[in-house]
Amino acid sequence: MAQIKKVKLSDTVVEEVLKALENGRFKPGEKIPSESVLTKEFGVSRTTLREAFQKLELLGKMSIRQGDGTYVNDGPPPTIYNHINSAFIFGNTDMTKLLEARECLEMYAIKLVANRATAEDVARLYESISSEKDNLTPQNFPKQDFLFHQLLIELSDNPILLGFWTSIMSLIKEEQTRIANIPGVPEQAWETHKQIIKAIEKNDAKKAQACMQQHLSLLPGIVLSDVSHRKSRENNK
Repeated sequence: MAQIKKVKLSDTVVEEVLKALENGRFKPGEKIPSESVLTKEFGVSRTTLREAFQKLELLGKMSIRQGDGTYVNDGPPPTIYNHINSAFIFGNTDMTKLLEARECLEMYAIKLVANRATAEDVARLYESISSEKDNLTPQNFPKQDFLFHQLLIELSDNPILLGFWTSIMSLIKEEQTRIANIPGVPEQAWETHKQIIKAIEKNDAKKAQACMQQHLSLLPGIVLSDVSHRKSRENNK
């Protein structure tokens, strides 16, 4: 039987507030009732209520104004990014799921790039890693690495793939920033980027995909190891 997943109390509060938004109790632009009123209504602590409000703010539903109160946002409906990001906010998706989705996206994109790349495209890729080589520090590398992978998506000449990439790029940036501090990762990534470009230059889609798969297959282990070490440090404090 499938394991029953525990639901955090703050998530239950979020669900109740979302229902209140749907039925019109809390209207766009309005200030919602005070913490003292809502803690009594929901039967939760101020800490739980504030955690719920922070999640609602991340979802784009609320705006917390320090010293004033919490207001219902009056904006457009959630984008695809809101739906993807909410999966991480509520803990229903872990980083390995993001890496799996990223691998599917980039593996297909690089196949298109290898088949379609012009000499000018290849020159742009080489130029991107020439600046990358001089920025292998934990502070600079995440931006350079992200730009390289984004350029590959753009060169696939498929606006739908680019749209998918855009929807998860904030999460990818977070992942890249986290792993950039792990010794050897920036240098290893730069070497793989060179191999990828060489395969694209030869219009060798299979080789390009193999290089990309090898590159991305290392990330889950690196990320999970990093998370494990951080949790261990926190537990030892």
